[in-house]
Amino acid sequence: MSQRVALRTSLRHRIEALPFGLGPKLLPTIRKNRMFAFLCGKGLLGQLGRTQGFHAEIEKINHIFEAPMRSQIKRSVVVYDYAASPPTYGDFFLTVMFARWLGLHAPVEFVIVSSERRADWRDVLDDKAQKALLDNQIHLARAVLKSVSGTVTAISYSGLKSYLRRDAANTFVPFEGWVRSRISVYSVAFNALNSLLATASDDLLSRFLLSYDELKAESPPSHPIGPYIAWHCRHNMQWCSHANLTIDAFAHLHQMLKAGFPDHEILIVSDSKGCAHVKEIADRLGVDCLYSKDFTNSFLEDVVLVFGSDFYFQFLAGGMGAIPLYSRMKFEIHCPRSNEQLWAPNMATPWQTAEQHWVVTSEMPTQLVSGKKS
Repeated sequence: MSQRVALRTSLRHRIEALPFGLGPKLLPTIRKNRMFAFLCGKGLLGQLGRTQGFHAEIEKINHIFEAPMRSQIKRSVVVYDYAASPPTYGDFFLTVMFARWLGLHAPVEFVIVSSERRADWRDVLDDKAQKALLDNQIHLARAVLKSVSGTVTAISYSGLKSYLRRDAANTFVPFEGWVRSRISVYSVAFNALNSLLATASDDLLSRFLLSYDELKAESPPSHPIGPYIAWHCRHNMQWCSHANLTIDAFAHLHQMLKAGFPDHEILIVSDSKGCAHVKEIADRLGVDCLYSKDFTNSFLEDVVLVFGSDFYFQFLAGGMGAIPLYSRMKFEIHCPRSNEQLWAPNMATPWQTAEQHWVVTSEMPTQLVSGKKS
């Protein structure tokens, strides 16, 4: 019996057992109003089923990659399906890092199913922008998986079926049931990594976490001279506009960061629209900043500039904040969580240091968490 059928059966039995004979009277009405479909599909019990499935999958992964079992796995295939995923970098990056962990244990192949797109792709990106995002994501994934010799491929969903049949007996597909049902995997990548790395050795963490030294080969042709801090901002009126930087927020946060880092330049890290928007604000206020798009032509090059900084800061904004979480660099992020479950109070990950802070809030900070930094 499938998990969903079991949940439906359990729910029906509970309704039938209601006192005063209410169950048999309510059941036809619930079915007629498609309450079962809600509760057992995308609703309450569907979510419960996926939560149970997540924990079962983590146990399975831990078992498969124990030393006696590991030799049986010839390849792991991580699938990122555009039909179940948003047009974002942060969610994509988390899934690539999940593949990177697998690649430390067995050959890994990262597959992007790009033939169909979730509805929000068309809402915010035209065809040219969608193609550019795919190219940038492939570029990013190849750089992140290079150290584990991971491969990156973009294929259609029909092509995926034959791809997974190849050497199926020796292939591991994490969350395979979700993949075949076209349910998103990105939404559990962060929590999966926290669970899988909870007791990781320092040696494993040093090979897993990213650094400037690893990615410096992807540096842009030019870069800021002298010490600088990276401040991620965004400006997009089509997508999550609540996370855009306002002039009042910029004025306050710029003053706060300059007080904390008086001997550093501030590098605004954003896309072309974001950099142009912040530059307009900065010019109005008469303050100087550096802008990532004066140096870079891709998201990956922005990542390299982030890792080359002495400190990363973010208030609201976007997916760039996922990058420093998987490093040893100093950072301070103020934004709500989405699918992420914090590892512990005030700790996003098991490896978080005393100089790394993710403050789960939508409130603008009045000062840096650790006060003056330099």
